[in-house]
Amino acid sequence: MVKVIEYAPCEAPEGKSTSEGCAWRKLTLQISYGDDNANESGYTYRYCMADYYDIRGVHDSQRHDPEKGRETFHIRLDGKKYECEALISENASDWVMDSEGMQSCTVELTWTIMLPEGYDGMCCSLYDSQYAAQVEEGKYMDVYYIEDAFLIFRLD
Repeated sequence: MVKVIEYAPCEAPEGKSTSEGCAWRKLTLQISYGDDNANESGYTYRYCMADYYDIRGVHDSQRHDPEKGRETFHIRLDGKKYECEALISENASDWVMDSEGMQSCTVELTWTIMLPEGYDGMCCSLYDSQYAAQVEEGKYMDVYYIEDAFLIFRLD
């Protein structure tokens, strides 16, 4: 089960500044596991970001910096290029066993993203991990997207 815990404008994270014409937003999803499949096999999920208006432009400018836990990318809006940033964090609980022997856990996945003020095209997605190779080999989302395999949250 996936639930939106928080979606709101926010202040710049500690140590970060806000570029002119931009604002920060935070999206936190809670992903819960506790069914038979998760108990037998554990869990896995993948996530990605895409731009509703310019899938290829944002994708081609996107740079992953795993040491800093961030993505940088460009968005073009009204003829201006904005340098944007997304900080992504995960926080998983320990597995908890109920009285019937079923285990469960939750993961909170948070995107803190600096975007042009009022921009409504950034999409944060969870997807079925069986498609990881297609996503990670650099294909564009409009090529690999499968409706039943993705949950997309469009930031407005």
